[in-house]
Amino acid sequence: MPADAKTEAAAVRAEHLPGRRPDNAAMQKMLAAAGAPDRKGEALLRILSIVGPKGPGDLAPDITIEIVRALNEMNMKEAARAFAIHALLLYRPGTS
Repeated sequence: MPADAKTEAAAVRAEHLPGRRPDNAAMQKMLAAAGAPDRKGEALLRILSIVGPKGPGDLAPDITIEIVRALNEMNMKEAARAFAIHALLLYRPGTS
């Protein structure tokens, strides 16, 4: 990825966009589990808990980005791509 694109991506990740968001503790626990190879199942359960029964349509885009990054970090690239597409298709701004 070009350097300017990386800078833009970092700025988007730092921005708190409108939408449903879990508390910081839930996100930190999910990211910690995603970063540990022996906690993959826990990470997936935490992702499911964050997404919830309504699906990703009302999640804040920065939360969706973090979930996609976590799935990629766990080497679940197809799941990350599918989740990103699903979230994009269902996203409705201002529905939180």
